[in-house]
Amino acid sequence: MNTRFKTLFLTLFLGIQLVAFSQCEVLVWNDEFDGSGLPNSANWTFDIGTGSNGWGNSEIQSYTNSTTNVRQSNGVLTIEAIKSGNSWTSARIKTQTKKTFKYGKIVFRAKLPTGVGTWPALWMLGENITSVGWPACGEIDVMEHVGRNQNVIQAALHTPSSFGNTQNKGSVVKNTVSSQFHEYSVSWNADRIVFSLDNVPYYTYNPSVKNSSTWPFDAPQFLIMNIAIGGTFGGSVDPALTNAKMEIDYVRVYEERDSPVIEGPQFVFENQQDITYSAPDYGDGVSYTWTVPSDATIVSGQGTNQIKVRWGATDGTVSLSIAGETGCSSNTASANVATIVELTGRKYELENFSNVALTGWTKNDAGISMQNINNTLKVTYNVNALKYIQYSFPKAIDLSNHGIVKLPIRVPNGTTLPNLLFTLTDGDGNETITTNFEVKVNKNNGEFYTYTYDFSDRWALNSPKVNEKFIKSLRIYMLSGQASFDLDNIILYNSEIIPEAPSGLTAGINENGEITLSWNNGTNASAFNLYRSGNINENFVKIRSNILTSDVPYSINPTASINFYKVSGVNNAGESALSEQVEVIATITDAESDLDTSITIYPNPCNGRCFINTNGLPVSELKILDMRGAAQSFNKQEDGSLLIIDFKASASGVYYLLLKQTNKIYVKRIIVE
Repeated sequence: MNTRFKTLFLTLFLGIQLVAFSQCEVLVWNDEFDGSGLPNSANWTFDIGTGSNGWGNSEIQSYTNSTTNVRQSNGVLTIEAIKSGNSWTSARIKTQTKKTFKYGKIVFRAKLPTGVGTWPALWMLGENITSVGWPACGEIDVMEHVGRNQNVIQAALHTPSSFGNTQNKGSVVKNTVSSQFHEYSVSWNADRIVFSLDNVPYYTYNPSVKNSSTWPFDAPQFLIMNIAIGGTFGGSVDPALTNAKMEIDYVRVYEERDSPVIEGPQFVFENQQDITYSAPDYGDGVSYTWTVPSDATIVSGQGTNQIKVRWGATDGTVSLSIAGETGCSSNTASANVATIVELTGRKYELENFSNVALTGWTKNDAGISMQNINNTLKVTYNVNALKYIQYSFPKAIDLSNHGIVKLPIRVPNGTTLPNLLFTLTDGDGNETITTNFEVKVNKNNGEFYTYTYDFSDRWALNSPKVNEKFIKSLRIYMLSGQASFDLDNIILYNSEIIPEAPSGLTAGINENGEITLSWNNGTNASAFNLYRSGNINENFVKIRSNILTSDVPYSINPTASINFYKVSGVNNAGESALSEQVEVIATITDAESDLDTSITIYPNPCNGRCFINTNGLPVSELKILDMRGAAQSFNKQEDGSLLIIDFKASASGVYYLLLKQTNKIYVKRIIVE
């Protein structure tokens, strides 16, 4: 891609894509602390005493199961640490052996104590701690607070890879933690753990490598609430402090479910059968009502979270309404479905310009004109910036297999060569900016030449990725300037099938005295290889690779021997078989006796008139060139197997007679005296 194109494209198409997601919450367990006295024994049990080394942290309190230290009343659970003499008592309650949870959203609504030396915590431990120990069981600290940092809330995780003074932690500042209730929560699934304060995330744990060392969080955990005093994190205790209270309004555990969303193909073929659409399974007591376009049919599954559909012939919407408890704010969903054209076989004619009105064609600048002349698109432009013409297809097409694009382009004789760029765009507006096709038009002799590009395996290189299953339009960009060109039928070819052997291989002569080889370009080959042999139908050796379709007819220099040529087609799938051969007899010698005997010229030297014996075979092409390759004018008469040639050479010297007979090319030297 040339620098001017690249700069302009970066300016036009740089952008940002935003992605969002949401989840629904279904309450699966809670304790609202509506009782009185000790907390509900069906949910909670107690740690008692001072533990080992102050519960492993040099804490100075002793835990009890007394209502002095833990009690519920008026819908609130209170955990209170109390100083008596030089000793502290407190409480630590837990759901171990009662309730455990794996994944979900766990919410504690609490008001925290004040006082330097206090260390309240709302946290979780792996149920398997009794078998694997700590930290192998994993620890999730939903909320930790220390009185010396009154307005700071911390979340932390302890794993075999980082524990104690763990590196896996986050914090947030809130200056009302002890004067108001706040929600401290964790959202935990198989991929990440997100910590929030009042439903605002502030720390996410999501290690790139998840194993037993970094991610012991694929097993159930139980809940813990406590106030510790002093210790390695609580620090020195204010001597004047005599008690500290943490109040918990509720503890709630939610199952996090996906929002109602319809999963299934966005693109379908006309009359396609057995198409599956599904939604999240919200369990018992939930029913699903599906609707599809009028020409589509729900074959099975109505009332459930998954249906089978037989599609019709039009684009449309699949809709869903859910009745029952899902935990979601909305119980409806819809998905737009586009009907696309399924391409089969080796080629697909995308546009043949049979519509005089050029339906579907647009331009984005007044300096561009488009006309349909004899089923060919004629484009003339005079623009001062990068502009384009666009063709929006009647229906989106699936180019998964048909990634080869062939553009036959003709530039009027002797006129300015256009600077063109070709792109494809999917139904979401994503364009092949990175993998664009720079059409290197290099001929302006009034003839059509085919320019080819293979998009196969390149769709994902674009950002955003272009969806090859849903291609909706093409664009041909023109760099600033003025030029004109004609565009013939646009053909898409199958890049996943090995090409057929090229057909119609013939040889010719150009004005420079070169041998030209032509063959049928209308195959699913993106390029061609050329083979040569000195023997008929044997020992062909490749002499050229990846000949562009725009280089056909392909020119080669004459040689001093008989040669046979074949070509093959290549694409992303491989190389075709070789074509039928063409024979080229290109003999340039000094002695008449060395000339091929099937064609004879006499007299040689001559005075401008010579006779050619063709042995009765028809001559399809005849040229006379001087040593510089300039064509000479001559008169020709036929007399049976004889051709009588009269030409008035401008000077005596050596000339070349180029003669094509069936599929043979002869080059003969003529000396004029």
